[in-house]
Amino acid sequence: MRLGTKQQKAAAINALERLVRSIYGDSTDVKHENGIAPLVALALVGSEEQKKSAARLLRNVANSKANCAKIASLIPLLCLGSDELKEGALCALIALTYDDNTACVEFGREGGIVPLIDLLRTGTEKQKKNTAVVIRNLARNDGLCIGSEGGIEPLVVLLRTGSVEQKEVSVAALEKLARESEANCKEISLRGGVVSLISLLRVGNGEQKENVVGILKHLSYGDDKTCAEIESEGGVALLVALLQTATDALKGKIVCTLGSVGSNDTLRAAIDREGGIAPLVLLLRDGTPALRQITASAIENLAKDSTTIRAQIYGKTASMRLLRYFVLAQMMKREPLRKLSAAGAHGRLAIYPPNWASLSNEGSTGLLIALLRDGTDELKSIAADALQAMSGYVPTFVEISRERSILPELVALLRRGTVDQKTSAMRLIAVVACNEENCNDLVREGCIAPLVKSLRIGTDKEKESSAAALERLVCNSIAITDVFSEGVIEAFIALFRTGTNQHKAIAARTLAVLSVMGRISSEVFTSEGGIAILIELLRDGNTEQKWSAASTMERLAINPVNRAEIGSQGGISPLMGLLNSGDEGLNQVAAGARFCEVEVIQSRTLLCVLANLAGNIDISDQLYRGGVIELLTSHLRSDTEIQKNSAAYGLMCFAKASADIRAKLARGEAVKLLDELERNGTGLSQESAATALMSILRNGKIRAELERKRSAPPLLQRLRFETGEQLESTAQELVSLANSNPAICADVIKDGIISHIIQKLRFGTDEMKQSSALVLAKLLSNTTIRTEIVRQEGVAVLEALKYTGTDRQKELAERALQAALQQNEDGCMVMWRNCIHWTKHILPGRK
Repeated sequence: MRLGTKQQKAAAINALERLVRSIYGDSTDVKHENGIAPLVALALVGSEEQKKSAARLLRNVANSKANCAKIASLIPLLCLGSDELKEGALCALIALTYDDNTACVEFGREGGIVPLIDLLRTGTEKQKKNTAVVIRNLARNDGLCIGSEGGIEPLVVLLRTGSVEQKEVSVAALEKLARESEANCKEISLRGGVVSLISLLRVGNGEQKENVVGILKHLSYGDDKTCAEIESEGGVALLVALLQTATDALKGKIVCTLGSVGSNDTLRAAIDREGGIAPLVLLLRDGTPALRQITASAIENLAKDSTTIRAQIYGKTASMRLLRYFVLAQMMKREPLRKLSAAGAHGRLAIYPPNWASLSNEGSTGLLIALLRDGTDELKSIAADALQAMSGYVPTFVEISRERSILPELVALLRRGTVDQKTSAMRLIAVVACNEENCNDLVREGCIAPLVKSLRIGTDKEKESSAAALERLVCNSIAITDVFSEGVIEAFIALFRTGTNQHKAIAARTLAVLSVMGRISSEVFTSEGGIAILIELLRDGNTEQKWSAASTMERLAINPVNRAEIGSQGGISPLMGLLNSGDEGLNQVAAGARFCEVEVIQSRTLLCVLANLAGNIDISDQLYRGGVIELLTSHLRSDTEIQKNSAAYGLMCFAKASADIRAKLARGEAVKLLDELERNGTGLSQESAATALMSILRNGKIRAELERKRSAPPLLQRLRFETGEQLESTAQELVSLANSNPAICADVIKDGIISHIIQKLRFGTDEMKQSSALVLAKLLSNTTIRTEIVRQEGVAVLEALKYTGTDRQKELAERALQAALQQNEDGCMVMWRNCIHWTKHILPGRK
């Protein structure tokens, strides 16, 4: 075949072809005898008959993997051969590259990719189909090269305009290329592949649909534009519809794809909108074991960032139980990858509070603790996050708090872990540090030093987590040495100066607690610039920073030295500005436009700061000149309960703080307005008004003036007709008046109200008896009125009610009798005689 004449060469080729195709022949012998090169040479330069014979022989020889080493010899045929030779070479390549990495690598290294792509563009229909098959085989090793040399565009064209066979092989090739490279995925999308893929998903056969589903999974990852195109072309609706009718194999691929694309907000919302959650839940219940496992992972990924999907899944008890079962079962397996995947899924389950009780009851806390104790650092981090999330469930919190064996592992993770692992450990330390014994162990294990290091030089996430952990630990008695030696105070002040809003809030709370506990002196706080920072935040910070600073000042202002320092550094002006501000201060709460508990806490915090500062006489004058009393007094006239409550609370704080302010309050309208609020207000505002008046009434002249304005008759009239809490409040007001003015006692006795109340106590309805017992309990605290009640046998009636009344009546009667016993020893003797009288004569047969 190498050296013979034309006729001899033709005869040799025919003989070889028969030998190779016979049952006795072995195509490997062609290679061993160096027969591949002469065949290729004849295929290129021989006669037409020789070329045809050589092409047929090459196709047969290619069935043996032993000939793969000569694969590069086929490249010239792809470039220079006739159509028949090209087809023969392609057939040989299909056989040689199928599942053979060595042949694929050799072909790519010798420059075979470019001729293939040229054939894919310009070859015959049959050549295009066979070329697509070869590219599919080569994609695993040469996917990047095929994409960079322009091989994706002709494949997409085949997908759009080719025959059924061409579409089938081109979609298979594209699936391999998309799997190998993100750049290939972008190229497929850029060349219009999404539209063609969705079209094939509608009309293709089973294998084609499987490949399309796989491509869509890769295309959607991290590409919002492609995701939007998939959704607009109806791809999600098709996937959801297929999920209900496909084979198990195709269902598995669809579920994987839905789980993968669920990380994109657009596609996740589309899956929910197209009803994709319900069939997933059914698969979780009715699918094969393998399909259930895939579905559990997909559901977890979809539910991770979607409240509506979580509600659909977690609202179905059976589905949730199955999901938890699969997760917990996988966590118990020995395979590290399964355990890691299951632990991650468990962490996502633990984020949702309704799962806490079930997970705890099914033993997940013990599994997580075991992972934290014995797992890899990555597993420990995931377990720590899950335990921290589930600590909101009390039994889990108790179980975590008692498990002291995990504490050394947490501290070790602090020292050697990655940033995320350290952060997870810190979060759990903040939880377990609620237990004093755990605090002791953590400090002994040396956790303060790594926490302070993270507080100083860590990422923002590390700083926030370490600050939260240290906030719990610094109050521990054993930790006090480390607090000073490791520079905790300085680190918190530095964080307070330069940290984020959340950092500053935690730092402010911690420094305030340390100051109140005496663990940080005023000198240290001042020398580190702490008060100056607080005042700066009050003046220029955002809302959260201002209220954090005010909360810290509330505690610091208890100390007289700190009060003087705050005043000398100009802290009063920004505090007053905050009180007067329309969008952040008390006025916002008082206006009633947007009321919530947080705003009430903020306004009260600010008022407490100012009241504490008012203990300094200079600051007291400054506050008065600043108009704080006038502002609060004006709020007492408001129509809104919230505004009245805040104003009364503020005046109560100021009246308690300073005799000077009490005197100034007496000169204005505050006393009159507080008196009206005490008599006619409700709830907290009435209570605050009463306490404020009690402080102000230390001044004799003010008390006398108030007593002249009050009189007994209206109160006595109200006692006859009011019920419930109003009646009790009126009785208290009458007693307060009688205690300060003896003449009122005579009015009470003369009015006959005592006899009226005792009659209701004897013969009234159950409700009347209850309210009468409440009134007598109040009236018995006044000596003169108490004597009259005893004289009219009111105590005896109360004693009888203790034995014959309802449970509530017995309780109220007991309270009234205890009040009488505490106030007057003579009353004890009277009650003793009355008790004997009732026992002998009125309650026969009772013990």
